[in-house]
Amino acid sequence: MEVTPHSPNLSRAVSGTFIILVFLFHCAAGFILYRGLVVSHWRICDSDVIVFYAPLILAFAAYAFLLFSSPWLRPRSALRSFGLVVICFILVFLSTWCYMFFALNTYGE
Repeated sequence: MEVTPHSPNLSRAVSGTFIILVFLFHCAAGFILYRGLVVSHWRICDSDVIVFYAPLILAFAAYAFLLFSSPWLRPRSALRSFGLVVICFILVFLSTWCYMFFALNTYGE
């Protein structure tokens, strides 16, 4: 089976790869910002908005963009759109929980 540029399998692989990259980037950014708050005492990390909410909102926007622009998950109804929003919230929760788990076990507090 030959993969063409508009193949659904290629599209799924690319979408899945981008979702994994957003997950890893959110975890890394959150971990680094938390380290800046607790260990390095960076001035920019004095605000909880920068440390916790900005990465969360950016990750939600990235997940929503990827899921809603994916050709194999294109919302055709309000119910499917609601399902994609729920999936976005679940992905943001998991990536936030993941980096907080490692940050709290590494740096405490």
